[in-house]
Formats: sequence, C-alpha cells, structure tokens
Amino acid sequence: MAQFPLEKLHFFGQEGITSPCEGNIMSQPKEIVDLWLDLCERVYEREDLLSWSEHLMYIGRKTAEREI
Repeated sequence: MAQFPLEKLHFFGQEGITSPCEGNIMSQPKEIVDLWLDLCERVYEREDLLSWSEHLMYIGRKTAEREI
C-alpha cells in the first residue's frame, strides 16, 4: 500500500488465527469461544500471524498527495 498516499491505521487478518479451526472452536461452550475471541483480539495485528487469515483488511487515512 506504500504506493498510495495513505497513512496506515490498521492492517489485520479478518478471521485471525482461528480460521483453520473455526468450526471446532464455534462448537465449544460459549466460555471457550469467548476465550478464543479474546486471544484473537489481542493478536489480530501481529504481522507474523496474518497468513492464518483468509482475508486481510487495510484501513488507512488519505494523506496529502506526494510529488513524483
């Protein structure tokens, strides 16, 4: 995204680290699901874990145009 005049605000995996085992996690009791979701919220922007997600989300703010 460096080619665009954007200030990075967030870059994260939408499914997070749960993507490969989502079905198994969602079949657990609510307390277990909540613990997994809490863990995902704590690590969702770690670049070393982005490959676990099926989709990535980049949120940026438009900055002044750069001179070329």
